[in-house]
Amino acid sequence: MFRVSSAAVSDFSAYRNMVTQSRVQDLQIQISSGKTSQSYAGIAQNARNLLSLEDATTKFSAYQKNITTTQTRLNQMETSVSQMEEMAGDIQQLLLNGLNSGNADDLALDTRASNFMEQFASLLNVQSDGRFLFSGGLTDTRPVDLSSYNPDNIGYDPLDPTVGNAGYYAGDSLVQSARIDTAMTLDYGITADIPAFEKLLRGLDMIKDAGAPGSVDTVELNNALALVQEAVDELPNVRSEIGASLATLEQTDERLSNTQIFLDENMGEVENVDIAEAMTRLSSQKTQLEAGYLITTQMQQIGLWNYLR
Repeated sequence: MFRVSSAAVSDFSAYRNMVTQSRVQDLQIQISSGKTSQSYAGIAQNARNLLSLEDATTKFSAYQKNITTTQTRLNQMETSVSQMEEMAGDIQQLLLNGLNSGNADDLALDTRASNFMEQFASLLNVQSDGRFLFSGGLTDTRPVDLSSYNPDNIGYDPLDPTVGNAGYYAGDSLVQSARIDTAMTLDYGITADIPAFEKLLRGLDMIKDAGAPGSVDTVELNNALALVQEAVDELPNVRSEIGASLATLEQTDERLSNTQIFLDENMGEVENVDIAEAMTRLSSQKTQLEAGYLITTQMQQIGLWNYLR
């Protein structure tokens, strides 16, 4: 039977054991999870700072996702423009060979021009994740529709290379943009009706009309050559514009990645536990707990019989 004073000491000892046991459990969880706490309540003094860091991380992750998406689109656009450059170069060389050698009648220029026009449409109707890249804001609409390319449109004369005709274009004039940083938005849209593309297609249409075997029109072919040469000169500038946007994205992504590393380090200082230190503390707490259990056991064995004996 406990005396009153012995009972109080026993209760306090049991309470201390419970506290130490709780610390042991917390340390075991920290070591297994690697985290200081499983809730914000456990790091109350640093919770606001951690929330701020997590919010910044979420924003930067969204910016980097936008960058990745935009890079994918621009890379596809650059590939199309690069292939367009090669195509324009091939057309230019074909015309030069035919006109300079006088054998244009033997080259089936009309058929080749028709094939090039189909290739032109295919390159500019490229898609990324279901979005047409050269349609401006009408991303669900094919930008090039050759069936609507009518040489008889008002204001267009196929024999006059000074008058443009973008009647083939089914998109709009909206320029695409992407938010890539807190205070930075990148405009990157290129539409299929820009002068370099329009001149190339107009030249091809003229070649198709003037290059039929047996009825070759060298005057019109020379006009078409002038247009193609202008397109050849302008297409590298289009590609450079895309390249400049890609460079901006790469630089911004690198800056965000460095900032993300800094944020992760700061969050780690708040969230992550020092495993070696935690294991040392766990060993100490276990020793205290074992000693506490021993004392409690001994306290429970104290009674009048033990005292008299």
